[in-house]
Amino acid sequence: VNFINHNQTKANIKIKWAPHGIMSHNDSWLTLSSTEMYEHKVNLALDYIASTDIEVGDEIFLDYGSAWENALNKHKNRWLEDIPSEWIEYGPAEVWNRNFGNSPIRTSAEQQHEPYPKHLLVRCKKNLSKKNYIDQIKEKHDKQLFNISDKGVPCRILERYHNDRRAGEFLYDVELNLTSSKGKKKAIRREGVPRNAIQFVDAPYSTDIHLQNSFRFSPQIPDEIFPDAWRDNIRGNERYKVNT
Repeated sequence: VNFINHNQTKANIKIKWAPHGIMSHNDSWLTLSSTEMYEHKVNLALDYIASTDIEVGDEIFLDYGSAWENALNKHKNRWLEDIPSEWIEYGPAEVWNRNFGNSPIRTSAEQQHEPYPKHLLVRCKKNLSKKNYIDQIKEKHDKQLFNISDKGVPCRILERYHNDRRAGEFLYDVELNLTSSKGKKKAIRREGVPRNAIQFVDAPYSTDIHLQNSFRFSPQIPDEIFPDAWRDNIRGNERYKVNT
């Protein structure tokens, strides 16, 4: 669901209530008033249903609603007029690793004078804490050692020097900063670490969704799926319809 993007003209799925009993969905809730629903635990679920034939490899699109589209267009026009300074140098760690994964990493001393962008952190492969790990990866300089869930551990880059066995490559002496499950901290020095055992990660709360002026607007639930029992409510003496 998190990967379903908005497109009003190419939408190929739609939202509808799940069948009764699926994902604990209870059809009886669709007949209750808002007051009755407030007094009980809600059991409701939505399904995403194909509205046209979807071929293998097709991207899935959902119409988030006109209000969402209008808000996005308004945001883009306003945002381009005054781009926040933090966006100018912004690039997620994933992009840095892809573009500079083979470039020399600056030592901690070099970073004092030429720091990386503040949203990036340098991390080392946790397995480096094992004494024989460097021997295991000596012939894997071109291999990807990190997987998508492996963020590594904090480390300081102490030294950088040429690899005598592989022209044009560098090795590193690093200090791993480990924290046990009980909170005990420990520093371990490792020498001869290859570049692919070091990567960039995003600092906490620094990705684009946390940046100032990021677009935030909730997708709309189509008005037509709301049952009649929910549509007319009384607020004081004023009657109103559900606003999506």
